[in-house]
Amino acid sequence: MLSKGDKDIMDFLNIIIQGNHQIFLLVILLLVSSILTWIIDKLINLIYRHVSELAKNTSSPWDDMFIDLLRHIKKSVIFVLLIILLGSAYLDFDYTKGFLKFIFVAALSYQWTYLGHSLIRALRKHYLNQIQINDMAKLAAYGIIFTSVEILFFILTGLIILGEMGVDVAALITGLGIGGLAVALAAQNILGDLFASVSIILDKPFAVGDTISVNSILGSVEKIGLKSTWIRSLGGEQIIVSNKQLLENFIQNYNRMQKRRLVQRLGVIYSTPIEKLEAIPVWIKNIVQCYPLAAFDRCHFFNYGAYSLDFEWVAWIATSDYNIYMDQQQKILLDIFKKFKAEGVEFAYPTYLITSDSKITS
Repeated sequence: MLSKGDKDIMDFLNIIIQGNHQIFLLVILLLVSSILTWIIDKLINLIYRHVSELAKNTSSPWDDMFIDLLRHIKKSVIFVLLIILLGSAYLDFDYTKGFLKFIFVAALSYQWTYLGHSLIRALRKHYLNQIQINDMAKLAAYGIIFTSVEILFFILTGLIILGEMGVDVAALITGLGIGGLAVALAAQNILGDLFASVSIILDKPFAVGDTISVNSILGSVEKIGLKSTWIRSLGGEQIIVSNKQLLENFIQNYNRMQKRRLVQRLGVIYSTPIEKLEAIPVWIKNIVQCYPLAAFDRCHFFNYGAYSLDFEWVAWIATSDYNIYMDQQQKILLDIFKKFKAEGVEFAYPTYLITSDSKITS
């Protein structure tokens, strides 16, 4: 049997051996993690070079964004994650609790946040580069959109990290929600106009230069701002309307018209011969068809008026420009007048025949 002194010596040697074994495994873990990190980094660089060569022959922005994401993958993060994961598999590491969990969540969150922010910045740069420099409203609107996306991204990332660290996220959101509600109520009109501006720029119900009609306002859009839109009315005055009010009403955009409908009525006298009445639709059709922008629809004798036989005819003018439309209408109406005069057909107008059967006595 071993003496008490011998047992103490053996216990001390076992401690040293076990400690050396743990240190040896830890050194192996660091070495393997370093090698795997090097391999992964080389693989990422290989993919980066290959995609970069392909991107030179394409105009798509997505491959450039993918390359940018590859550039922002951190070797240090890969190394830390490999140590924790391999240590959990082969040593007594437990990354689901304690300090290791904090390191694991911090490393993963750092890489995720870095990549997400890089992607948002790349998208922002891509869309802002497509906007003209003098279009300040659109630049500001896209700036608001991407800033809001960035803030939302950081908030969600922060909540996920806090949730993983054991913080009661539901109670935190409730507290933030009450404060946010107070701020939103105080600034609801301003925020309403800002979001309406963003909606106008993205949905594009109208653009600068378009002729629109909203309620009793008819005019040309001069400027779309963050809070209001400036409209130059047909009378010449400038009308400023808040963006929120614009979107709360029906908007007629005359520039989106591909053609304009022309409806006219005319009346001829009751003494017009029947053969002339039958020929009138044919005359009008032939006149309308002489104009390339005009398309004849119909012409009918439709009413016995108090002093006229009434015709209604319809045509389409293939333009959204009101001045061109009026020019075409004027030419057609003048040709109709000339045709009727040449055929001896008279236009009707109010006439009164006064008769008297009284006798003159002396």
